[in-house]
Amino acid sequence: MFTYFSCSSECGKLKFYVGVGRITEDRIPDDYFGATGVAEIKRLQDVLLHVGYEGYKNHFSMTMGDVADKVINSLRGHPGYEITDLRM
Repeated sequence: MFTYFSCSSECGKLKFYVGVGRITEDRIPDDYFGATGVAEIKRLQDVLLHVGYEGYKNHFSMTMGDVADKVINSLRGHPGYEITDLRM
């Protein structure tokens, strides 16, 4: 499992999304350039629609393990932050 999230600012307001996924066993060609991997994210189409319609950039941060609850609870400690939980 891994946890992913991103942040964006709009009119001085910070907004975040948080979700989880799973790294698959799919093989990447040895001659591929750059860092890569294959992930499974439930309801990926809905996640992508949220990211696009809410104006987020197409990059995110991730860490191994399911720490989404900890990230969300930490962010909720800051008044005015908008947090979207994309675990579906």
